[in-house]
Amino acid sequence: MKKKKKPYTPENIRRQLQDMRTNYHEIKHYRKPWSDADIGALKELFYDGVDLSRIAIYLERTEKAVIKQIDNLELYKKVYNKSDKKKACKCPKCKLDGTDDCTKVCDYAR
Repeated sequence: MKKKKKPYTPENIRRQLQDMRTNYHEIKHYRKPWSDADIGALKELFYDGVDLSRIAIYLERTEKAVIKQIDNLELYKKVYNKSDKKKACKCPKCKLDGTDDCTKVCDYAR
């Protein structure tokens, strides 16, 4: 008989995490290689901002395995590098003047 999946309520999530942390060797994908589908799902969930514990529950992996795979794929670097890009000023004055860095001149500077 197939098990019914429990709804993702805070209490069920807490219980699942406790079970995973104490009985980690019983997790479905424990010590198994990551498939392309799992890596794709990990990337999608990570970029959507899903927290690591929920990703671990969804992928049926330990939290440690999820963190390790995120590190191996360098997903943190990719997220932070996107936000480090220089933001150009969008005020009308700077667009007309063609000024790149208007932090000291412009009232719209961020």
